[in-house]
Amino acid sequence: MVTTCFISFPAHHRLYHFYDKIIQDTILDKDVLDLLISKCILRIEDRAEIEHHPKPSDRNKCILDLLIQRPEDSYSVLLEVLKESPTCSKDLIECMEGQQFSHHEVLSQSKVKSCSTGNHSVRLQKNYYNLIQNLSDVRNVIDSLISKGVLEPDDHADIASSGVSAEMNRKLIAKIRSEQDYMLFLEALKEDPVSANAELASVLESTDVNQDELNQTANIPQLTNRPGFQSLVTLVSMVKAVQISDTEPESHDSRLAADLYRLQSWYKKIIKMSSMDLDKYQQFVQTVNEIFGRISGKSDPVVKETTLSTVMQKQVKKMLHSLKEKEENSELKEKLKKMETDLGEIIPKNIRELIKKQVEDWEKKDKMFVSTRASDYVMEQLQDNSCLTLTAPSGVGKSFIARHTALVLKRQGYNIIPVELPADIKTYYHPGKQTVFIVDDICGNFTANQQQVENWKQLLPVINTIIADKCCKIIVSCRLQVYKDDKFNILSPFKSCQCNLISDKLCLTSVEKTNIAKTYIGTSMTDIV
Repeated sequence: MVTTCFISFPAHHRLYHFYDKIIQDTILDKDVLDLLISKCILRIEDRAEIEHHPKPSDRNKCILDLLIQRPEDSYSVLLEVLKESPTCSKDLIECMEGQQFSHHEVLSQSKVKSCSTGNHSVRLQKNYYNLIQNLSDVRNVIDSLISKGVLEPDDHADIASSGVSAEMNRKLIAKIRSEQDYMLFLEALKEDPVSANAELASVLESTDVNQDELNQTANIPQLTNRPGFQSLVTLVSMVKAVQISDTEPESHDSRLAADLYRLQSWYKKIIKMSSMDLDKYQQFVQTVNEIFGRISGKSDPVVKETTLSTVMQKQVKKMLHSLKEKEENSELKEKLKKMETDLGEIIPKNIRELIKKQVEDWEKKDKMFVSTRASDYVMEQLQDNSCLTLTAPSGVGKSFIARHTALVLKRQGYNIIPVELPADIKTYYHPGKQTVFIVDDICGNFTANQQQVENWKQLLPVINTIIADKCCKIIVSCRLQVYKDDKFNILSPFKSCQCNLISDKLCLTSVEKTNIAKTYIGTSMTDIV
């Protein structure tokens, strides 16, 4: 007997109706993720799994796959968060709000394990967004946690490596795992001289926790990082309404209806599991791969009864290709990659050695760098801008921030190239290669040097090409009086994104001045006065 039906899932699997659109057309950025964690629909531990994916669409997919497994109404929570996000289209929100469903299924409590999560975990999650946004200069907190044994000494460099306060806060909170860690974290916040951090400790302690919230953060299946599971969810999401047999098919039955029965059966089993032995997992992956092969026409071109569109078939083929790539010899690929790198290197070896020594010197000095709202703002602006100019009078810290920012980008895979002469930027530009060019005191120290302006003017076509290459960044420091000189106006790319370090928005706050004084002379500004 064959019946027409929808694959049956809990009510919040209404997400499947918008699965592809959210993945391709929406940016579920870090703020969205922070809010989902704060609402206890995702866990702090989920962040590492999500951010492991380099492409935004893959991160979106991972978030949705995690939400689909939650026993709560994750659909409504996601909709609430998307309404607060400036990156989400109004059309999508209206469509999601208008989605009607005829029934509401209550998921059996057996799908949630008995709670092994304490109040401390819920308090961290409910205040997660607040902590990410408002924890201030956590270096003292990190040092305190190292002394208390919560963190390892190497954790300081790891947490500080991002250079952006919000990212540092995310990394710090991710390391607070046990109840003892949490209690020592509270102590560190209370002991911190930054009063805002002590206030956050009070907020954490006064946060109410109920049993429903404890259940929400209870342990859930950890199979989502398995490639077979991700493939299964993707394929199930593509199929909206199909004919599926209500009886188990014979092993030789390769019809689409039989394959979808197998996928649905696996899905129902795996969603309830917290672990899987290796033999069963290999059987699971083999089944998924065989079904993918049949649907894409790779192993059984006779199959005709597919309801997948051409676009969807391409997606399946892309996943098959990805699985094949993972089976290639990784060691050989690394050797070939190194050979390609050496052959493609356009900077002479002696110059590379000089740059290496220069960058090593920057790294030594960067150990004394104190993050400020200005340095955070520079990193944020570089997310959307490929060329940025730091302006201020001499001695304010333009070069230090530029070099610190370059070192942060280096940890993200960028090559640093200090530009000594305007022609260097043309000579050492490598299309498609992640590169950050650092130009210090462009066009002079007191007024715009006419000859230097002319030299840069001749390179404007190259500059525009580099800016258009999304793999490259140009960070320029410029004396404020030079930047305001009329002669400088012709260099329009360097006027596209200015960060004025003495503006009201970016100048040092009293707290930042105190932190700098403590770092360099071991005392505060009030003690000096």
